[in-house]
Amino acid sequence: MLKADAKTAENEEDDDEEKKQLDMKRKRNREHARLSRQRKRQKIEILQEDNDALRCANAILQEETTHLRERLAQAEREIHRLLAWFEHNTYYSGDARVAASAWR
Repeated sequence: MLKADAKTAENEEDDDEEKKQLDMKRKRNREHARLSRQRKRQKIEILQEDNDALRCANAILQEETTHLRERLAQAEREIHRLLAWFEHNTYYSGDARVAASAWR
């Protein structure tokens, strides 16, 4: 009977040791999971800040593009107006130098 009691006590000690190891493993796993979630939240926060900054920059660039297109259209209208004026004055004068001096 003593041998059986010794084996039972030994098995209980092994079971306790396995339980402690399993508890430690679970504790480490929970800590790693917590840190992983924290890193993920930080990464998402950084990506959201980057996204906001890029959206702002994009809006500024779109406004600038619109402004530049308006200026281009205005410049093209002015070029057509000047060409029409120049052609009209050159046609009637017959000489580009006369048109150029009339321009001044």
